[in-house]
Amino acid sequence: MEPAITSRESANELYAPLPPEIVELLRECESPALLKAGMLLIRHGEDPDHLVIVHSGEVRLSLPSREDSVFLGTAGPGKVLGLRCLISGERPDIDALCVCDCRVAIISKSRFMDLVKSHPEIYFAIAKVLSSDLELAEHHLKTTARVYARRSRKNSC
Repeated sequence: MEPAITSRESANELYAPLPPEIVELLRECESPALLKAGMLLIRHGEDPDHLVIVHSGEVRLSLPSREDSVFLGTAGPGKVLGLRCLISGERPDIDALCVCDCRVAIISKSRFMDLVKSHPEIYFAIAKVLSSDLELAEHHLKTTARVYARRSRKNSC
């Protein structure tokens, strides 16, 4: 049996704006897991069947391409992974790989979606998480574009 998740560890970006009674319902759906370094939490192109909440450790997020993968950043305690795919029904574009041993909570897609349907206020928390993810993606694109533009200017005649 996996060690219990403490109250401090259960704080995450999805639960933060929700009332305590909804958080408790979500916690009841969690299955704790200890994942070893090198394990994939999310694989691009594969249908997710669960939501992942990182409690400890570090997860490398990357966008695979034909030749290599583009490093997007890391996720640590409090980050929720797989949410966009569960809500939209789309397959993930990224890989999420445990850099070190990670303690996570897993919520099955069916249980999560049942809770969302019966407690629509969860949609507001989902919107906050997805908005934050979009802001990070925009920042990454701007940073990458600036680096590319500088390189292009240096290499021009």
